[in-house]
Amino acid sequence: MMKKKLLLPLLLSLLKVCQGADDIAPAAAPAVGAAAAPAASPVASYYDDDMIGTPADKSSYIVTKFTSFLSLMGSVAIILEVIAERRINANYPRRSGASPSIGLILVSTSISDIIFSTTFFIGNWAVPKDAPYMWNALGSTQTCTAQGFFVQLAWTATPCFSLALSVYFLLIVRYNWTQQQLKKLDPYVHGGIWLMALIMAIVPLFYDMYNGKFGKVFFSTSIPL
Repeated sequence: MMKKKLLLPLLLSLLKVCQGADDIAPAAAPAVGAAAAPAASPVASYYDDDMIGTPADKSSYIVTKFTSFLSLMGSVAIILEVIAERRINANYPRRSGASPSIGLILVSTSISDIIFSTTFFIGNWAVPKDAPYMWNALGSTQTCTAQGFFVQLAWTATPCFSLALSVYFLLIVRYNWTQQQLKKLDPYVHGGIWLMALIMAIVPLFYDMYNGKFGKVFFSTSIPL
């Protein structure tokens, strides 16, 4: 009796599923010789045409420029602070200041952030002006590629320098490294990071991988310009 009570709802559910499948009309096959419908553009499918040029879109555009400008100014201030610190230490040798190696990493990090913030500030201006998915696009394919190059360059360098800064602090605090020991690492750290960032930014140039996306220009192999 219990089995019948369990089987009955199951059979009814299967019957409803079968009836629902029968109600679905099969897709009409394209006529012989008829032109196939054009595939939807990956960009068009990502962007909502109704959002382009709306107050929300313009607000996002303005906020991005404002915040990227603040970031750029902050990076410039850090570089000026490091330079002032080094001048003070040069005039007062006995003064206990920050490690020059730490200051050098802060300068490299700030330079990378200046590059990154500048590309965000430029934003839509670098996108080809005939791009239908971007409001206030004023650029060309060349500016698009250039922006993508610098985005990738800074995108790689900035986190690497942040990691290097953490490692330097670990060596100073935990392992009591001196400035002379850190100074020996500086050429390898800075040269290695910038070289890797350049390689990561140059390689996509040979494969046309820089394309418009997210209001800037970045990787995509499916959206040729």
